[in-house]
Amino acid sequence: MLQEVDGKKELEVGYHILREYWGRGYAPEAAQAFIKYGAENSDFDSIISIIHRENKNSIAVALKNGLKKEKETTWFDLPVSIYRINKDDIFF
Repeated sequence: MLQEVDGKKELEVGYHILREYWGRGYAPEAAQAFIKYGAENSDFDSIISIIHRENKNSIAVALKNGLKKEKETTWFDLPVSIYRINKDDIFF
């Protein structure tokens, strides 16, 4: 998805998994597919994930997929962290 974060247009990977399917490895796999697709089909040099600061599961998914915490900010009045991966660092 195209998002605006701190006044800058960013390409974000996002996904929602029904609670009954949590912990089965679907989130990392879905995120990898979306990151790969975004990298191959956009002109953006990097892809971000906007994660609520307390969402430990989504933070774990981002880290597992090579995204690194870049900064903390407020996005739509929510305290979030921005995780980023550069196209050159995608390993899957």
